[in-house]
Amino acid sequence: MLPPSGQSEGGRHENQENSSFSGALRVTRERSLFVFPRFLLSFTIAALVSGALLSEVSNTYALSGDEALGQLYRNARFWMNRGDLVRASEFWTRILDLRPDDPRALTNLGIVSAQRGDLKKARTLLDRLSRSHPGNPGIGKIRFAIRLGKLDGKWLLLARKEKKEQHFSAAYHDYERYLKGAPPRGGIALEVLQTESAVPGHFRNAVQGLRQLADRHPGSHRIRLVLARTLINREDTRREGLELLSVLSRSSLADISGEARSSWKTGLIWLNALPADRKLYETYLAQYPEDLVVRRLLSRIPKSDERGNGFHFLSKNQLLKADKSFQRALLADPSDKEAAWGLAIVRMKQKRFQETRDILSWIRGRQRLRPEQVSLMREAEYDENLHRSGQFLGEGKVSEARDILAILIKRRPDRPEAYALMGESDRMEDRADRALKWYERAWKINPHSSAIAEGLLWGWLKTGDWSTASRFLSDAPLRTVLPKKEWARWEGLLEKKKGERALIRGNRNLAMRLFRKAEKDRPDDPWIRYDLSEIQLSPEQSRQIIDSFKRFVRRHPSSGEAREALFYLEAKAGMHREALKTFPRVPLVNRPAAAVRLYRVILSGVLEQMAGKMAEEGRSVRAFEVEQASFVVRPSSFGPLSEKPGYSLAMARLWIKGHAYENAFRDYRIALKKRPQDWLLMKEVLGWTLSSHLPVWQRIFFKKARLKFPDRPEEAELEGKADLQQGHLKEAWKNFHRALRLEQDRPVPDPAVLARVDGEIRTMASDWKKAHQNSAFAEALGGVSVESSGTFFAMGEAGGLFPWNATSGNPFSDPSPVLWFHVLGIGSFLHYVFDGGSVSMNAASVAVGVRISHGEDFLDLDLGPESGVLDQSGSPPRASVNLFGQLEANIQVDNDNLDVYGSYTGLLDYLYGQIRYLVPFPVDPVHSLMWGPELIAQGNSVYQDGQVGGAVRIPLGFGSASLLLDGGILRSNLSTGFGGYENAYVYVRF
Repeated sequence: MLPPSGQSEGGRHENQENSSFSGALRVTRERSLFVFPRFLLSFTIAALVSGALLSEVSNTYALSGDEALGQLYRNARFWMNRGDLVRASEFWTRILDLRPDDPRALTNLGIVSAQRGDLKKARTLLDRLSRSHPGNPGIGKIRFAIRLGKLDGKWLLLARKEKKEQHFSAAYHDYERYLKGAPPRGGIALEVLQTESAVPGHFRNAVQGLRQLADRHPGSHRIRLVLARTLINREDTRREGLELLSVLSRSSLADISGEARSSWKTGLIWLNALPADRKLYETYLAQYPEDLVVRRLLSRIPKSDERGNGFHFLSKNQLLKADKSFQRALLADPSDKEAAWGLAIVRMKQKRFQETRDILSWIRGRQRLRPEQVSLMREAEYDENLHRSGQFLGEGKVSEARDILAILIKRRPDRPEAYALMGESDRMEDRADRALKWYERAWKINPHSSAIAEGLLWGWLKTGDWSTASRFLSDAPLRTVLPKKEWARWEGLLEKKKGERALIRGNRNLAMRLFRKAEKDRPDDPWIRYDLSEIQLSPEQSRQIIDSFKRFVRRHPSSGEAREALFYLEAKAGMHREALKTFPRVPLVNRPAAAVRLYRVILSGVLEQMAGKMAEEGRSVRAFEVEQASFVVRPSSFGPLSEKPGYSLAMARLWIKGHAYENAFRDYRIALKKRPQDWLLMKEVLGWTLSSHLPVWQRIFFKKARLKFPDRPEEAELEGKADLQQGHLKEAWKNFHRALRLEQDRPVPDPAVLARVDGEIRTMASDWKKAHQNSAFAEALGGVSVESSGTFFAMGEAGGLFPWNATSGNPFSDPSPVLWFHVLGIGSFLHYVFDGGSVSMNAASVAVGVRISHGEDFLDLDLGPESGVLDQSGSPPRASVNLFGQLEANIQVDNDNLDVYGSYTGLLDYLYGQIRYLVPFPVDPVHSLMWGPELIAQGNSVYQDGQVGGAVRIPLGFGSASLLLDGGILRSNLSTGFGGYENAYVYVRF
């Protein structure tokens, strides 16, 4: 049955756009899925190829008044759309009977004939159309249909079936088989291009085809809708698609406008919106203000780019940059909950768990937390408590740590960290059995933790379960958990334990072999070396073995255990006087009670021998004193005598002679409890605390002295010196002034004390002025840099600084920032080699700038012209003038120094950046010898390198002069491997 006159199936006027694709496109965020309605299969091959669905439908007949002819035209198109080529052919033939030269009838009948396989008839109709209407577009359509010949409809049906099943690549290939490799035209073009856009690698080509199709049919809203829907499937084309959908949503066609609005909203949901995209959402809400989903999306878009920058830096794990971006976003919009969420993630990564919880609590007060936010809050709470328990363990508060860990285990039994720390708490108390149980539970959850593996090995070795430890070490997966050196270390320790057991059983040869095997795995272990040396000790070889062990100690100068082992070995070999010399060099942390007891036994014995000699020589008084000292230090003298202040004082002074300050101060403390008002004793103790450089004991004794002797100027003076030693300048200033005031208030002030304290105050004020640079001064810098990449740099710099404002008043009470005028001259020479040749530069510049100093910290910024000659291989030397600039920030962190420097050389368009962190040298912490790491990055468009190394700053002994030596490894773009660099610079201040 045919549709009523003037309408097509579905009740739409034939001049309206065909809406057979309505609802046909379904897309998801992950991939495009094109699902077409079932009735599309009724499209005939003729209609799809001819372009009847996409061409502008003419109402020529309807306007002519010939209703019968118009009905024939509509019926012919209807059966073409239905796929009935026979009936369509009949109606086109009837139209030609009435109008033999009708171009549309000739065109469509020619196409239908070609597709039915009647090529002779198709060529006849082509000839008629060419003669009657030369240049008509239908001529090309008939020729294209003739070239295709009879199409095999099975490929079209198969393609549509595969497309419905979302097998887009296979469907696209079947479309190509159907079209015999020819480009799609007409109605089928839209269908093929939609499918092609879902094929990997074909999206751009499909979009280009859809654009061309839309250009050929500018009045087709359907084609533009399909194009827009295709564009929103990709982030890089989504904004263009949204703009097109915003136009189509105002279409007069109800189905087009409805589908456009739905796709418009979908695209806005998918869009990774930036601040500039707020207008897209505002345009949508202006048209549909009741849409709460889009309004909520708009509220989440930051008003600046800082939030997006923050998440970008966060994705690259650049936490400091992300932190700054999120904070700037919150300054711009304090209600930005997404920026707060990003900041919470940064704080979590920085292990600032309390701040993470605070931020998430702030978010929770304004909206319901998302699942991932709830999860992060739980993790932050867990990690914060875990950190607290670790701090308690570090402070020796084992019970407090266990209370927290028990709660964590109950709340999160799936995380291994609490179990491992429980094992650590038992390990601290040497309860290996209990520790093993906790470590085993932690290992079941995380069998990839080296810390847990070490805990298990410690427990098994401690309990004597060497077989289990051996099997565990031989387990192949463990080699991937423990680093190679760490694995060998435990293997060596296991061999050491076996050797000790063999030695106990009297098997010295087996013990020797096991110790030698352990030494290969742990060549730096002093106790394995001690075991080997002890086995070989004999009267004939003692000297040789001791000398060998001393060489081992010299190779490990920072190992306190090596010195402790040497002390035991010398005592074992009977070399008591050498043992007495070695013991004071053993660090306090490596002096267990057994070592102290052995030292006192040896010392007591040596003193007894000395007393005997003195008695034989007739020096009986001295012999008695030495004998008394022997009695004091003898371990058996513990008891009632140890409670007497004289004994404690004698012991303290003996400890002081051996530089065992910790032990000495414990005995001094006992003596002071018995004699609290003895100022001379207190003065002696305060003097030794200054010599020891131990801040903890200084605080203890100076606090006691301040309470017991508040009116003693000597106490205030000594406390001021202690404050100076610790870098507490304000406190030192106050204490020296207190000492000066107390001495002046005496009935008869001591001129020597007044002069000494006044000298300290004057020195501090002078040092402060130098450190804070409150008067004009000059400085010079010069040096050379050499790199293995072929770069050589030499420079010299001299300049002066002149204060714009000066600091007055108490220098240590509240130093204010000082602003300086800086002028300097610089001369430099640079030479470097690259693949295309080499570059040399001689340059000189004069720069001016400012310095802002606060205390010992300062910030320099200098700019000026730079004139130089640039000589590049392959080009004649050329002279030019360009910009030179440098920036330096120097910050004191307690006794450490952080220096950040950057410069720009316009002649080469060359950037240089350096970060250096220096700390006092451990051997000489109270002087200005410093060392530390440095990072350098430099280069331009031709040459770039990165450098990692270390630096040493050596004072030269006059003024503020110093020598800086640094060096390390570098990696440049001119080579594939690593190279090295060395620098030497001298700084002098006048």
